[in-house]
Amino acid sequence: MTRDKKLGATFRIVFWYALFASGWILFSDRLLLLFVRDPRLLLAVSTGKGWLFVLVTSLLLAALVRRELRIRDALAAELRRGLEEKEALLKEVHHRVKNNLQIVASLLNLQGEGVRPPEHRAALKEAEARIVAMAIAHDRLYETETINRIELSAYLAALAAEAYGSMGGFGHPWEPPRLELAETEADPDLALGLGLAISDTIAEIRDRGGRLLLRLGPEASGALLLEAVGENLGPRAGTLDSGIAEALAATIGAALSREESEGRLVVRISVAAPA
Repeated sequence: MTRDKKLGATFRIVFWYALFASGWILFSDRLLLLFVRDPRLLLAVSTGKGWLFVLVTSLLLAALVRRELRIRDALAAELRRGLEEKEALLKEVHHRVKNNLQIVASLLNLQGEGVRPPEHRAALKEAEARIVAMAIAHDRLYETETINRIELSAYLAALAAEAYGSMGGFGHPWEPPRLELAETEADPDLALGLGLAISDTIAEIRDRGGRLLLRLGPEASGALLLEAVGENLGPRAGTLDSGIAEALAATIGAALSREESEGRLVVRISVAAPA
């Protein structure tokens, strides 16, 4: 109940109690004197009248409190129904957004097949990977019981599975990704930010025919570390704009580093551990 409703319920109980008690005090003794003249009998009847007052006021208070509890239960049930309807509507919105994003990703994939310059095709693949990351985040929100938390390990595993499963290896030899993901929950903004920042790295390792190792866990400092390691990488198709990934990581207060050597790529994203 809100503060105003609690005050209103308190006022109603006090008002009816005060009205009854005032009437009892003002009129009960006068009525008693009309029928009882003996002092001893008057004392006994007054004592009984006092106990009767306690009994009646207790019953009155019980009835008033029960009535207010029924009103509060009805309001709580109405609020629960409204909340459930809003959650169902929001889940449906997430579902529809996911479907629309998947359509956009498919269109970008089809468009990329006809693009010749490697740098242009690489840019389309980066955009496609990030759109897929957003679609999967909305799918996670649609499937979870609560719409304000996402299980990061399941989300990142879905990103890797989508990249290596439904899209395949694009003719390159590849192995299923290895996942070392600690179970961690985060709010949707943090989860989506991590997904967007790491999605193009996953896609790049896939497109270069490499083996992917995806790690998620706490650092010694207490921060959360997301690491994508690609090994046995082939040549890069086009120029990767790592500045976009760094900017996406910065939006969630994360730091991104990229290290590449002969056939090996390591991208690390460090962010404060979610509360």
